[in-house]
This record gives sequence, structure tokens and C-alpha cells, in this order.
Amino acid sequence: MCSFTNVQQSTTTQKEKKMFDHGMPSKIVWNGFYKVELIEIPGAPHPLEIIHATDSVSVLFYNLAERYALLVRQPRIAMATDKNPEGMITETVAGRFDLKIGARGLIVKEALEEAGVEITEGQIEMLNNGQPMALTAGCSTEKAYLAICEINATMIEAQERVFGVKDEGEEIERIFIPFADLEEYVCEDLRVFTLIQYLLSKLTTKAITRLIDDVV
Repeated sequence: MCSFTNVQQSTTTQKEKKMFDHGMPSKIVWNGFYKVELIEIPGAPHPLEIIHATDSVSVLFYNLAERYALLVRQPRIAMATDKNPEGMITETVAGRFDLKIGARGLIVKEALEEAGVEITEGQIEMLNNGQPMALTAGCSTEKAYLAICEINATMIEAQERVFGVKDEGEEIERIFIPFADLEEYVCEDLRVFTLIQYLLSKLTTKAITRLIDDVV
């Protein structure tokens, strides 16, 4: 259950009712980049809190020739703890649909901003037949598009620096994980784990195919 305190209360507008029409009494209690809706469920001891969020993309880059996967590391206040006061977390390149743009287009944009990787939409491999998947279905409307993308040395900025959009407060560093370390790599983000497992499966399939070709 997601909980918010000191929220700005307002009654649901007709536009919001159309967007979130589930047939139960409700009201929007926060209307910012996210919307928080309280839904009155008959017989329930308290309202259900739903976060209405834009969908997102998450992409794992990998270099087959140099045998590494590319992740990014940045501070996330929601991840802050006593042991990690800055909330540092290692993630994939990712972004939200705050612009009217397709999933592949958003990946291209975020790749350049967050990791200095220049790709085209046609180079992206979308998982799940290009369909987004729920992240926290119990309290959020957000769904994520997952993808991987092979890169080479000519597609990635060589110089190490702080990446991200400065005006948005982003301070992102790149993390290069050798293929040999991926199987035992301890993930902090569910999407990272999912995409690494998919990549490992893909690499295994490639290796088996090469062995078969050598035998033939």
C-alpha cells in the first residue's frame, strides 16, 4: 500500500473521472507529475490509494565485441537509507513518457542523455513483443517497456563525464559490467535483473549456435 501525508486535496474533475473511470467513488488528492487517487471500496476499512504515473522505458546496452553490459548509477532520494544516504542505485538507462514520443524514440533520446550512446530506433530489440508490463500493479498504473540494444565502440562517447540533464538535477555515471561478471551480479533494480537474465539467455543461445555451426 502506498501512503502519502500532507497531500493537497481536491475534488475529482470530469476530465479526471473520464481518465480514471472505474465505477467507484474517488477523488484526486494530489495532482502533480503523478496523480494520487483515493478510491472508496465498499466494505473496505480504508480507501485504496492509486498512483497514476506515466509509462516508462528501460534499456540494457551491451557490447558483444568488448563483452560488457552498460548500466548507469545515480542518486535516487526514494532509495536513501542510513547506509546509503544519497540513495545511490545502479539502473539501466531509462525514462518516462513526459513527451509525446514512441517507446523506441524515447529510448534513443534517453540513451544519448544518460549514457552518451547514439543509436537509431531500428537497432533496438524490444522485449515482450513490444508490450509494456506492470511494475507495481497493487498501487501504480505505471507500465514499463523493456529493451536491449547491441552497441559498438563507434556508438558510445569515449570520454567519461557526468551524464544526464543538468536542469533536471541528473548526475549519472556509467557502469561497465564484464559479461563474465553478469551471472553473479547482484542487482538493486528489478528491471536490471530481468534484462541481465534476458541478455545471458541470448548470449548462451549465440554460443550454442556457434558450436553447432562449428560441428557442421
